[in-house]
Amino acid sequence: MSLVASMFSANGRMAPADFQKAGLILVAITFVLGLSPLILPVAVTLLVSVISLVLIYPWVCIWSQRLHDAGKSGWLFLAILVAWLVVGYVGSQTVSSIFAGEATRMVANAMETGNPDAMMQASEAASKATALPGSVMNALIAIGFIFAGNAILKQDPQENRYGPVPGAEGAPEAMPAESPVETPENPDQN
Repeated sequence: MSLVASMFSANGRMAPADFQKAGLILVAITFVLGLSPLILPVAVTLLVSVISLVLIYPWVCIWSQRLHDAGKSGWLFLAILVAWLVVGYVGSQTVSSIFAGEATRMVANAMETGNPDAMMQASEAASKATALPGSVMNALIAIGFIFAGNAILKQDPQENRYGPVPGAEGAPEAMPAESPVETPENPDQN
């Protein structure tokens, strides 16, 4: 199965290197989409935000396959997702407080006055102020989870209930997990 095809199927197993490649592709796509407030109008940015929710599915697929490769259930991704959301929320709040402090105060003041135009302008200013730092923060968090997942989840060297070892479909059935130690031939046996 190709790397792109495996990003849309939660079945089977994914080797650590393929998981890393697929994750980095998704990080790059998310990073570019996160920069949309800098170059697109507000209405289109909202549409891009909705479209970016579609990326949740490939993340679920690659994490499920990686968990399967380690002999674990794909449902364990829910625990990873909760941790990821908590770390992402803390990162988002940090980025907002550092880079959008004034814009956030403008949004609060506009909400108190009830002026919808002022609220839109303040929200747009906050989005532009946090687009780049927020995208960088999200990319770093995602990369951290990718590398931590690969470090923690050890590949099952044998076929398991989720399928054969990735990349070993053409390998013979009797292939040992480790190479046997060769012993020198005994000259007395000839």
